[in-house]
Amino acid sequence: MPLTLQNKAFLVASVFLCLWPLLFLNNPFFWDTVLFARQADWYLHSGLTSWILPTDLDAGHPPLWPLYLAAGWAFAGQSLWVSHLLMLPILIWLAWELTRFIWHFVEEPFRVPVLMAALAVPGLSAQATLFSNDILMVAAFLGVVNSVRAQSSSRLFFTLVLLSFSSLRGILVIPGLLLFFWLAYPEKRKTWAFWLKGLSGLLPVVGWLLWHKLQTGWLTHPLSANWSHQHEFTDFDGWIHNMASIGFRFVDQGRIFLWLLIFLVWFTGKWMYHAGNQRLLLLTGLSTAILSAFFIPFHNPPGHRYFLAEFILMSIWAMQVILQAWPNKRWISGLTIGALLTGHLWIYPVGIAKGWDSTLTYLSWADHRDAAVQYMKEQRIPPAYCGTAFPLLHSGKYTHLNEEVWQFSEIDLSRNLYVLYSPLCNGISAETLKVLRREWDLEKTWGTWPVYFELYRNPEQFPMEEVQEKEMAFLFMPDPRP
Repeated sequence: MPLTLQNKAFLVASVFLCLWPLLFLNNPFFWDTVLFARQADWYLHSGLTSWILPTDLDAGHPPLWPLYLAAGWAFAGQSLWVSHLLMLPILIWLAWELTRFIWHFVEEPFRVPVLMAALAVPGLSAQATLFSNDILMVAAFLGVVNSVRAQSSSRLFFTLVLLSFSSLRGILVIPGLLLFFWLAYPEKRKTWAFWLKGLSGLLPVVGWLLWHKLQTGWLTHPLSANWSHQHEFTDFDGWIHNMASIGFRFVDQGRIFLWLLIFLVWFTGKWMYHAGNQRLLLLTGLSTAILSAFFIPFHNPPGHRYFLAEFILMSIWAMQVILQAWPNKRWISGLTIGALLTGHLWIYPVGIAKGWDSTLTYLSWADHRDAAVQYMKEQRIPPAYCGTAFPLLHSGKYTHLNEEVWQFSEIDLSRNLYVLYSPLCNGISAETLKVLRREWDLEKTWGTWPVYFELYRNPEQFPMEEVQEKEMAFLFMPDPRP
């Protein structure tokens, strides 16, 4: 491979992205990725004989990602480091597609700083430290665009299969992509053979969805209470809340600085026409609008990582517009990239949900959680007596991949004797925290801002002696971790 500037950029991007899993090989599963560990564990212990998951594990997504994890575990062992190493080929592919994408849509003098801006998107590095299907989705998303641009039906088939099997959101972005191709590349509309071969890549996921429907009786509305409420329609206030949440995501984590600089470009009359800019803006807008349309009517507000591809597109577009306005001001590049990097430190007061899995600040959570568990074992406080909220409800079996059976209860101040609070718990309201800090006793603290854990004790008398001895013996077995 000749060392052209594009290939050098690809190698640098690959090293940058692959460093994250390599630096955090023992990083436990966190946030929604815990579900993949649970699903893969079931696949592994069922002998990979069925792709249909039990009801309590089936969120409706195509099974490619947990099957990939289970296959990796079956080959190399069920461990955290194996899970993270499985991310390397996906991250290298993402670097390849991202570099090709930028080299097509961005003017030559600006390609390297634009690539740096894309890599600086906080959610990208944060998701690279996790076993995240969103990395696969972004790589396949960019791969679909690159395949159509290169008129390669075989690559389009391959990338559409991976995009549609990455998650349900991978399926939802496809209409926006097709509309973009229709509007941005009119010369490709009548290349029927190309489209027929390429779009046949959607047939496998259609077959999967139909088979899943026949086996389970449902298509997009999970039977499990874990997810069924998220697929229920919300009221008008919910629509407004979801639209505001999506809008907030696009200015959060430093992106507001991009919009301010874009406004300054327009205000000073330095806006320049460029075909790549128009297509980038069209792709970003269509993808965001159509994806949002699938989220706004439902109860579950979309998280930051749901728009990771769109955030990367936005950064590419904004950086090129800014550099076109001030081509000789290198400090502008540094300012823009620095603004995006500050996104890792955008922490809000309790009551404003944070996208913890889209910022590197979450990384210290496991050490604090383990210290809290160890303290409670030493004090012989059963987890059933301690309430908390997502993402701290999972046992170490699915976060750390060990034999730990410690699992907390859902927070309920009328029943909990202890409460473990952390800013990670978006589900603990500001009102609940006020009650804890005003009326409960703070027994122990681990960590400092922005990620810390606080153990609160109900000041009222409680019958610890009523805990059954067999429960105590089960809970306080020796810690199996080395």
